[in-house]
Parts: sequence; C-alpha cells; structure tokens
Amino acid sequence: YEQFYAQKSDNLDEIDQYFEGCNLEKLTQEEIDNLNRLIFIKEIESIINNLPKQKAPGPEGLSDELYQTFKKERTLLLHKIFQSIGKGEYN
Repeated sequence: YEQFYAQKSDNLDEIDQYFEGCNLEKLTQEEIDNLNRLIFIKEIESIINNLPKQKAPGPEGLSDELYQTFKKERTLLLHKIFQSIGKGEYN
C-alpha cells in the first residue's frame, strides 16, 4: 500500500490494475448490497449507546462520552452525512 499511496494518479485504469495485482478477495453481491444500503437512525443510536466509556478519543478527537452526551444531535448529523454519502452528494 505504501507504493500505491506514494504515487498520485487520476487514472482509474492504473488504480484498477494495482488492485488486481493484490489478489484481494472479491465481495459477494450480498455484501455489496449491504454496504450500499441506507443507514437508519436506530442503527446509529444503537452504536452510540454501545460505545465504551472512559476510552481515549478517536482520531477526530471526540470522546465516546461526548457522542453519548450529545447523542440526539450527533445521531441526526451522522445520519444526514451518511445519507448524503449514499446519494453521492458528499465529498
């Protein structure tokens, strides 16, 4: 991966060629469909409710307790972002 990320390429054929040489497992159609489905608010709430407490913040610097404290606001914001990504509107 180091070589791949060291080179900047806008050529999708080159990118495809690189990954074809990696012998990666292919996703099944069921896995692809599952990854492309809409994410529901209840799923986001469930994940936030089950975050471990007293853990170090993630890479974005926000602790799990912050997500839990502001669950309603975070859930709606994350849902909006995920829906935009699903529709191809978020870059």
